[in-house]
Amino acid sequence: MPENKYRYGISLAAIAPVTITDGLYSYGAPINWPGSTALTLSPKGNIEPFEADNRDYAMIDKSEGYDGELETAYIPAAIAAAILAITEDTKKVAEEYSGRVYPQFALLAQFQGDAHNRRIALYDCVITARPEIASKTGKTKTPDTTKIKFPARPRASDNRDPRYTKTDTDPTVYANWFTAVQEPVAGGN
Repeated sequence: MPENKYRYGISLAAIAPVTITDGLYSYGAPINWPGSTALTLSPKGNIEPFEADNRDYAMIDKSEGYDGELETAYIPAAIAAAILAITEDTKKVAEEYSGRVYPQFALLAQFQGDAHNRRIALYDCVITARPEIASKTGKTKTPDTTKIKFPARPRASDNRDPRYTKTDTDPTVYANWFTAVQEPVAGGN
């Protein structure tokens, strides 16, 4: 399969709740998040030189993952419960509480490409702020969107940062990308 020359869209976003036991990560079943309009991942951290022999001898990656923002048409109730700790009372009214600790999650998504679609997994995410609540009246039927900001940090257990598919990714791994969070195979880096 030929390499992509460009990418042009996002689809198939999903989150998977994270459980950490004795430092090991496990993931719940992915929850589909329809309506993604944009995903931005800005690198956090930098590359620092190690000086020896009177020059920059080696460049050392001080990566701290990414700061992410997902823009979406809407936040479904299942997603709000999973990542925003939104609960309901007995009358089915949603409610938020101050002082909550937000749950960690993995974020899965697909970037459209001209030759193939790249699938990505971010293994250790948590929102950094509740999304804005806004709506406006207008004569157009263009929907408003909501933005969720989150850090996607390297997984503490193995420093795993994002993983993504390539043109020659195993077809079974590619096909199952959104059925379960895909873990690296033994012997991988």
